[in-house]
Amino acid sequence: MARVHTGESVLARAVRIVESFQSDDSLLTVSDIARRSGLHLSTASRLIDELVGCGWLERETRRVRIGVRL
Repeated sequence: MARVHTGESVLARAVRIVESFQSDDSLLTVSDIARRSGLHLSTASRLIDELVGCGWLERETRRVRIGVRL
């Protein structure tokens, strides 16, 4: 399957994920983050895993929250 090239950097997509969190959001599902950021679910999931590895996000059961490093 061909990949769609949008010209958007990985960093820009990571910022969209972080910006998905509002001031009153403590935990979001990956689906919520994908919808709010406008990213495909698999892309959001992959980037969230990388951000968790960096400590920018944390996983709690099936939900995600902002990590202490961010």
